[in-house]
Amino acid sequence: MEAMLLAEEKRLSCSDFSALLNSEAFHVSLLACSLEVVMADKGSPWPTLTFPWILSILKLKAFDFFKVTESFILHEPLLGSNLIKHLNQIEEQVLESLAWTTGSPLLTAMEASYPHSDPASISSGQQQKKSQPLNLFLRKVNQLAYHRLTSLCNKLDVDEVVRGHMWTCLEQSLRLHWQLMKDRHLDQMLLCAVYAISKVVGKEIQFKQIVTSYKGLPFASAHVYRGAPGKEQDSIIGFYNKVYMVAMKSSILQFCTKQGEPAHSE
Repeated sequence: MEAMLLAEEKRLSCSDFSALLNSEAFHVSLLACSLEVVMADKGSPWPTLTFPWILSILKLKAFDFFKVTESFILHEPLLGSNLIKHLNQIEEQVLESLAWTTGSPLLTAMEASYPHSDPASISSGQQQKKSQPLNLFLRKVNQLAYHRLTSLCNKLDVDEVVRGHMWTCLEQSLRLHWQLMKDRHLDQMLLCAVYAISKVVGKEIQFKQIVTSYKGLPFASAHVYRGAPGKEQDSIIGFYNKVYMVAMKSSILQFCTKQGEPAHSE
């Protein structure tokens, strides 16, 4: 903990950590990181209990957990490469979906910092002052989204120009329409951006082909495209038609290469 506090003191030019040290979420997050490391290193006595079960057991919010993980990784000297990889994989789960659930402090922070759905409307100085953890979180979400888009586009053999449009569309969905992420998964935005842009530029890739390629990626998750049984809107096509297109239509149309509008997916 001392190394973490010294690093924060240098980064923030602040030596008063009374609020942090009095924060229950901070200490519980440290405990969660420590338990995850021990179980990953020694083997869990309950093999079926994997992350994020520890968040439920400790009643810890994923976004609060995220605030500690990076410092823990950087300043815990005994972590080996396998344990760092384990914590990074856990962090990805937080970035892609766990922190976006109803009741998450992330959503509260987003509403407070970006009430107009556009972080660009707030100066960089204000953003830094308001919430450094939030800025770090959003930057990491963008990095993860870009990496996953690149992986999927490589599988689909998408050319550089079109994948550039896909990235712009994906980035705008996360920045201008971040409410789409509530109780959803980053990869849903990814699949929808790929389909929508391929369609409007006249190089349509069927959803079936996109999903098939997605399934072959190491980060693929079945519930991203299947949804809940019997709930059409929860499937990737239902989400695209009934939710995504409603919010993203104007953003997508800017890439249209011919007269008309992007049709709904069949």
